[in-house]
Amino acid sequence: MEFQTLIENRRSVRKYSSHTNVTKEQIQQLVQAALEAPSLKNTETGRYYCVLSEEIADKIRETCLPQARNAEKSKHAALIISTFVHNCAGFQKDGITPENEIGNGWGCYDLGLQNSNLILKATDLGLSTLIMGLRES
Repeated sequence: MEFQTLIENRRSVRKYSSHTNVTKEQIQQLVQAALEAPSLKNTETGRYYCVLSEEIADKIRETCLPQARNAEKSKHAALIISTFVHNCAGFQKDGITPENEIGNGWGCYDLGLQNSNLILKATDLGLSTLIMGLRES
């Protein structure tokens, strides 16, 4: 798909068909696209946990996604949960000395770039996505 068309066609989906399947090959393509994104000092700190089991996906919906009706919105969806490695992004190799004024903030920034690639690749593969943010208070 042409890039401009890809950007224009991407939408957030809040109701998924129970008939849609995502293959392991497609998940590998999504994660690979995410890993192609730039990152601070090429640290590539983004990590992806892919849930393929409907039973585990249901447990995640019940325990992690009840806010803002996210459990309902993600029903029948294949879930990809992403996180960043704490105390790695934005620090020197010693893991203690900040690289810059926002330290671990770069991990979140880098992860946003990676997730953007991931959702655009999903659109390219004919898959739908919905970004749902979770964070510790």
